[in-house]
Amino acid sequence: MIEDLRRAFTLGDRIKVYAGDTQIDGTGSFIAFQDRFLIWADSTGLINFTHLGDAITIQKV
Repeated sequence: MIEDLRRAFTLGDRIKVYAGDTQIDGTGSFIAFQDRFLIWADSTGLINFTHLGDAITIQKV
C-alpha cells in the first residue's frame, strides 16, 4: 500500500486529507510517507503526521 502511495504523490502536491467524511485542516501540501504515516503541511503551514489507518483518505487537488 505505501509503495503505491509513494508512486502517486510527489513533494509539494496539493492534497486534501479526510478522516472518514470529515476533511482535516483544509488543503495542504504533501511532504512524505514514513512507515504508516503521512507527513504533510496543512493550510496554515503546520506539519502534520497522520496515521494511515482505515478511515484516512488522501485526495490530490
